[in-house]
Amino acid sequence: MALELILPIKTPSRNELDRTNHWVRKRSKKDIAWLIAVAGGTDDQYKALWKEVRSIKIVSYRRFKLDWDGLVGGFKDLIDVLEDIGLVFNDNSTYLIHKMHEQIRVKTKKEERMHIFLDIIKKGGD
Repeated sequence: MALELILPIKTPSRNELDRTNHWVRKRSKKDIAWLIAVAGGTDDQYKALWKEVRSIKIVSYRRFKLDWDGLVGGFKDLIDVLEDIGLVFNDNSTYLIHKMHEQIRVKTKKEERMHIFLDIIKKGGD
């Protein structure tokens, strides 16, 4: 079972997250969870089982490319939300394997989005 989610928002940079007020970030996480639900990612068939190992790849479509740590650091809130809503069992490296994330440059703000690919590496439920 592979899951692909397309969210109509750009990935924030690590610097943007660091400068954001706590309450604004909390609201942003709720917005991300809502977008995942709208994209169909909260169906029970996609919920992670106990100790299930999954891989994740995130493709960020954005107008301005970021340096590597700015890009990957910006995924923190998204990955926290994936854990909160049950799409990943745990966000540590034992249960969530990060594949090579990438960013693709687009010309307009309207084209900015992110694609999330989740796949099962090892079934859980034990």
